[in-house]
Amino acid sequence: MTALKSLALLSVFLVAGCGNKTKDADRLNGEVKSEVCRIKQALPPMPATLVGAERDAAIAAALVLLSENARKSPALIAKTREVNALVKDFKPSDRFTYLFDANRLDESTVRQIVEAQCPFEFIDDAVDATAEVPAADALGEPAVDGEVFDEAAMAAAEDAGIAAADAQFAAEAERERLLAETERERLLAEAEAARARKEVLQAERELLAEQRRQAEQSAQMAVAAPKVSCPYNVANPLKCASRDRQPTACAWNFEACGMPRLFKQESKTTCTGKMSADQAAGQIIIVDGCRGLFVPQI
Repeated sequence: MTALKSLALLSVFLVAGCGNKTKDADRLNGEVKSEVCRIKQALPPMPATLVGAERDAAIAAALVLLSENARKSPALIAKTREVNALVKDFKPSDRFTYLFDANRLDESTVRQIVEAQCPFEFIDDAVDATAEVPAADALGEPAVDGEVFDEAAMAAAEDAGIAAADAQFAAEAERERLLAETERERLLAEAEAARARKEVLQAERELLAEQRRQAEQSAQMAVAAPKVSCPYNVANPLKCASRDRQPTACAWNFEACGMPRLFKQESKTTCTGKMSADQAAGQIIIVDGCRGLFVPQI
C-alpha cells in the first residue's frame, strides 16, 4: 500500500509539473503574440478608401513588413527562445503548437496572429494620421517626440542585437563543448590508468603462477629422485687411519649419513680432536696417527 501511495503521489507531482510547464508555455506564447501586435502598431495606418484588390495588396505588403520586423526584433527573439527552452521536452505534437522559433513567423503565421488579436484598421484620415505616427525604434517602440526616424540606424541596432544574441549562444555552445572535451579526456585518463593497473595485476598473477609451478616441479623432482641410504652403521663402520702420523682423507657421504662420530678407536694414539669434516669435498680428515671406526652420529 505504501508503494502504491508513493506511486500515486509521484504521478500527481508529475502531472502538476507538466501542467505548470504548459501554463508557462501558454503565457510566454501569448507574450510572443502580444509582441507581434505591439510591433504592428508602428506600421503606418491604411486608409479606409482602399477596397477589394487594393486592400488585399495593402494587407499583404503590411504582413511582409511586419513579419520581417518581427523576425529581427531582439525582444521577440528573446521571448521565442524562452518558449523554446521551456517546451523542448514536450512531445513533437505538443511542441508544434508553440511559436518557439522566430523564423517560423512567416506571413501566414503573422496573419493568423493579427486576425485573432489585433486586426488591421482602415481609417478615413490615414493621410493625416501618417504624419502623426512616430517612427519605430529597433525594438518596435515609437520614437520619442522630436527625434528623427533613422531606418538605417534601426536596422543596424536590430542587427547588432541579433549578432549579440548569436554570439552569446555561440559562447555557450563553445563552453559546453570544452566541458564535454574535458570530461572525455578525464574518462580516457581513468580508462588508461585502469588498463595499467590491470596489466600490473596480470603480471603479478603470472609471476605467482610461475613461482608456484617451479615449486611444484621442484617438489615433484624431489619426490621422484631416489633416496641414497647411508652405507655406514654400527655393523659396517667406516675405517679410517692416519699413517705415519700424516693426515689421511676418507670419503664420507654427508647428504646420506650426516655428520660422522668415532665409534671405536683402534689406535694406541688417542683420536680425540683428531678428526675433522670437509663437507664440500665429502671427506673426513684424520691426523696424528689416529685409527678408528666411524659411523653416523644418529
